[in-house]
Amino acid sequence: MIRQLSRPAELKAAYHWVTTADRPLSDMADAQVFEDVVYRVSYKLDGTPAAGDTYKRRRRALNAALEHAVAAEELPENPLQRIRRKRVGSNDVVDPRVLVNAAQARQLLTAASYVGSWDRCRGRRLLAFYAVLYYAGLRPAEAVGRDWRTATSQRRAGAR
Repeated sequence: MIRQLSRPAELKAAYHWVTTADRPLSDMADAQVFEDVVYRVSYKLDGTPAAGDTYKRRRRALNAALEHAVAAEELPENPLQRIRRKRVGSNDVVDPRVLVNAAQARQLLTAASYVGSWDRCRGRRLLAFYAVLYYAGLRPAEAVGRDWRTATSQRRAGAR
């Protein structure tokens, strides 16, 4: 037989609040209630979005609790399976002064191609390496129509 423990007087108010303010688990089946829960999982108390890892950790914990409720037949299904998180675009702005511009990239590729005059294999690898780095930093609209052999063809044309 389980013995009832007496509750300390200083915790009586807290216990009463928890038992009366808590929502029944069956309310999770209501779409509006569940959307509010998901909102609270994905945002911090000050209203700013939570970090990605924080959101993932909270969502995993919520999912585990809901799966337990389904296994205990408290809920007919896990409502989290129906909801997909909306991806939020980044509003980070890159300072153009720290990026390589087209003229600097041409100079870098030209310099890398000059290495080929004394070590042809290393020059080609450096040229390819720096071209890939520059290409990876471009926005798609900037990369379209770009001739990546320009640096070496300009150097060869000037050497003749």
